[in-house]
Amino acid sequence: MANLIDPGDSQNQQFFLDAGAGAMALEIQFRGWEGSKDSNGAPLEWGDTGDPDQLTATDATGADPVSQICCLVEYLRTGTVDSRNPATFEWGEWATDGLYEPIDVVLEGPEMTRAAEDGSWFDGTLTLIDAADVRAAYDAVANDSR
Repeated sequence: MANLIDPGDSQNQQFFLDAGAGAMALEIQFRGWEGSKDSNGAPLEWGDTGDPDQLTATDATGADPVSQICCLVEYLRTGTVDSRNPATFEWGEWATDGLYEPIDVVLEGPEMTRAAEDGSWFDGTLTLIDAADVRAAYDAVANDSR
């Protein structure tokens, strides 16, 4: 499949194979705000260091909402989540110890809007699309339930 994408094009282009039933999508809605803290009073972590005193290209902990949005979008933009490396969605009963297996997903979006006039908070959505892991061999004969 990698040969179908021109080497000069973005690696974020999409390639879909569908059995005709359409895609199952999960939409996550979230809100971020300036000064957000966890139940212990520590700033919510937005990156890889968790240091609220140091804004970096990979961490916006304790930073203003615009910096937090940019950090999240940059992680999503440069990440390698695709059908060769899907992300794992675990929530509620879709968990290792839940009623259902975690779901392999690819990401679509995100959409974020500064929701306050002063820019102190934002709303966002991220869509997760159920994806097959193409690294796992699929044998149609072995998987035929007829």
